[in-house]
Amino acid sequence: MNKPVRVIAKNGIPEQFYYHKEYRVEGIQEQWRESGQWWLEESPIHIYRVIAAKSVFELHFFPKTNQWLLYRIED
Repeated sequence: MNKPVRVIAKNGIPEQFYYHKEYRVEGIQEQWRESGQWWLEESPIHIYRVIAAKSVFELHFFPKTNQWLLYRIED
């Protein structure tokens, strides 16, 4: 999917995001970091699997560019 989304985060943790409509994060199912391809000088990616509106959304945050992407939706 990899769609840019606007995320409102508190202390780096997503609380709500906008993808066609506003979603409030009800809980964090998982979170982790991936190092990226360090040999290509990619920065780490912060990944959050969040629960919102009875679905699980995987949000990726790229700190180097301050950009959020919606990577996947699981119903």
